[in-house]
Amino acid sequence: MSFIVHKPDDTDENQYLIDNRDATSDGMRIMQRSDADGNYRFSMDSTNVNSASGSVTTNETLLTAIQSSTAATLFKNAVQQATAADDAISVTAAFRIGANRVSTGTYFDGTMKEIILFTSDQTDNRFKIESNINNYYGLYNDENEFSGNPTAEVTPSAITLTNESKTGFTAVIDATSGTKQVVFPFVNDLVSGDDYFVSFDYTTSNSSKTVSVKPFQSAGGSNASNDTISATSTGFYRGTGDASHNGFDVNAIATVLVFQTTGTSFNFTVSNLKVSRIARNGFVETWYDQSGSGNNATQTTASKQPKIVSSGTIIKNVKGFPSVKFESANSTQLDIGKIIDNINSASAYVVQQKDTGDTSRLAGFAQGTSSNNSRFYLTFYGSNGSLPNFGYNDEPDKISFGTTATGTCNMYSAFSGDTNIEAFKNGSSVGTTALVDQANTTTNSKIGAISSSFLFDGNISEIFITTKKLQDDAATINSDVTSYYNL
Repeated sequence: MSFIVHKPDDTDENQYLIDNRDATSDGMRIMQRSDADGNYRFSMDSTNVNSASGSVTTNETLLTAIQSSTAATLFKNAVQQATAADDAISVTAAFRIGANRVSTGTYFDGTMKEIILFTSDQTDNRFKIESNINNYYGLYNDENEFSGNPTAEVTPSAITLTNESKTGFTAVIDATSGTKQVVFPFVNDLVSGDDYFVSFDYTTSNSSKTVSVKPFQSAGGSNASNDTISATSTGFYRGTGDASHNGFDVNAIATVLVFQTTGTSFNFTVSNLKVSRIARNGFVETWYDQSGSGNNATQTTASKQPKIVSSGTIIKNVKGFPSVKFESANSTQLDIGKIIDNINSASAYVVQQKDTGDTSRLAGFAQGTSSNNSRFYLTFYGSNGSLPNFGYNDEPDKISFGTTATGTCNMYSAFSGDTNIEAFKNGSSVGTTALVDQANTTTNSKIGAISSSFLFDGNISEIFITTKKLQDDAATINSDVTSYYNL
């Protein structure tokens, strides 16, 4: 699956955005197709999926290409362009960005701001990913969240409205001085902290007159945002806000969107008006198992899903690496099926950052129960919120990792051998305990909790769990992971 934010300089044919085909042309390519009709093409194997004629423009655009086990599908700005039955294939060739990797002379003319590639099917998460990319770059707007047509307010006698709809109007302003407002009611009130994205086409008879656009607490009342779109010349207007996004920062309850002017004796038309609440936070419904074994960690209850994007920004740990954020106040946790059948053969590590000193917390992975001493906890915090432990067999704090300051990122690992299991912190051994032959009778595991209790506050960047005895490989694994995360 891929997401590409790009802006073509032209709509010429046969320009490659990315390509990883091999010498037999097996592999993925996304391109401005070679049929001279301004289409995009996505192919994974021999099947070509083509967008409609004329879909390539010189506007900044988000392309999404999905290859599932049964079909290839292409989206432009979150709108499906085409799909076709197609089997996924295994490809080992490297990617080339901006050119054909099989032959020469088919280069892309334009700019690319971001390319995201997944080696898993992200169909279920497509909307969330596209929403966050769209909001970050302010690419497009596809919603209209008004409850009714606009009305003239404050000085209504000075405004003559025609062609009123939820997507626009024409206003003729007479010579009366003072403030005039054209007001759209929101479907749902905005509350402080919300962001809204606004876009519209604007035509005016006098570009020296300014029409300001922003959310208000009520018609004729106080405004609800410090951000304003100031429409003057004829053209397309969108967004506003600060440099990090293109939305209105709402700082009070807003019930209406207002087009306001103090100008006199002119007319203006607003069309293609669209307004949408910006989903600035992204949540994890599924944390996919990268081994291909299908042991995905999931959370179907939206309120309990940990966060991966906050206020339009990918969450990162203090080392600058993307992370999944857990918050005990929201009971965030992820469920996994049974992974470890017997605790006498298991190895695991977690890269985590605990953000509070709260006690009785499970930071990483938990499986097994106290009732039959089948615990495998990595990591557990008991009465000391700064003391992570490896929980094993009959004790939740079998091996201590040592006092660790909150807000720091660390790798905690435990590798079983033939006779014992050894725990490490950032690659340094902290102790061993004898292996115990104890079957695990529970049917599921947790990330960030134990049986919906002991909830974690902090970030997790990576979790590795296996039923193999990897003690002989502990030094290599610890070194690779600590080096990668600069621990």
